[in-house]
Amino acid sequence: MEILQKLEKLIITIGNNDKIKVDKNNIEEVQSGVNFFSERMLARAEERMKIIIPKEDYKFDVIRSLTLDWSSTTNEPDEEYLWGGFQLLSLIESLGGYK
Repeated sequence: MEILQKLEKLIITIGNNDKIKVDKNNIEEVQSGVNFFSERMLARAEERMKIIIPKEDYKFDVIRSLTLDWSSTTNEPDEEYLWGGFQLLSLIESLGGYK
């Protein structure tokens, strides 16, 4: 199973939990942009930073900018509040925001 499908399954599982409120989820936006990848920008970043990113790692760019923010309360007398989430970077952003 590809990484995007695994993350989508995780987000669906979290979203289906009635004790968790999803505050932000952009999986659909990420999926719609899954076919865009700028090898030209990556090549420029590699040249400038003097590194080489293996082509097999390009597949991880499909999860660029994936965001999930969630929160949960226990609704018990000794109320507890939990929150979590993540925002993933693209390959270019992971290289330090190459411009």
